[in-house]
Amino acid sequence: MSSHSLPFCPPFPNPVCKIACDFDIQCQQGLTCYKRSRGQRNVPGCIGNADEIGNGDFNFCVTPPSNQLVLLGISRTPSSAYPLRRCAGDCDTDADCASGLFCLERNGSEGVPGCIGSGQPQFDYCYSPGSGFKRLAFFGDQDYDYYELGQCEGDCDFDSDCEIGLICYERERDSGNVPRCVGNANLIGFGNDDFCIPRPSSNFLISVFENEVGGDVAGGGQYPIPRCAGDCDTGKYFIHRNSSCLNLAQRLNIHSNLFQF
Repeated sequence: MSSHSLPFCPPFPNPVCKIACDFDIQCQQGLTCYKRSRGQRNVPGCIGNADEIGNGDFNFCVTPPSNQLVLLGISRTPSSAYPLRRCAGDCDTDADCASGLFCLERNGSEGVPGCIGSGQPQFDYCYSPGSGFKRLAFFGDQDYDYYELGQCEGDCDFDSDCEIGLICYERERDSGNVPRCVGNANLIGFGNDDFCIPRPSSNFLISVFENEVGGDVAGGGQYPIPRCAGDCDTGKYFIHRNSSCLNLAQRLNIHSNLFQF
């Protein structure tokens, strides 16, 4: 969350079913501001005719469903609210979220995957992109030892720059989305770097070792060589008899379609 100057009440003053609010931050911890118009008499979880209170068009603080964006704390206060659950805010880093969740940084009221509502504008919320995701990390545009970079780490140039079982996802400046990774790749490093990602299928061509001049195998490699794996220097792949592997053209086509997992 970036710094805010909010021209309204201090955080969390209003209890459930009490008026009046315009923003979630005006409600007590764990509540959201239920916005309504005149004629909408019923307020979820509250008793009474809202049209008969005040001038009839007040909003009320209510208890939201579990998948609605909700503020539980700000700047790690209260400490009892952290780590934050899914769809809860405000977070500043992934460390503010429960295990397996990520902090989605927002510039306005952008939607949060898996959550409903718009939340407090410019505040950030924890979410789950799914299992097996990691955040993008850039370690520099340089030569690496073999099998050094982990999932969502870059910059890579060959599969052999990545841990065994990962491939180098080659990209130009695009949407910034990298399969099985969290973050915008256009905003990391030089903006057009490549990152290691999980092999999308067991028949996807992959390099497991790389030859130096003279044919000596560097880095140890993976032996015996698994199906559809081989040497990215020569372009030759080891294919078991009666097995089917994606050829190079198919591999490039998958790259161009951002790997449809």
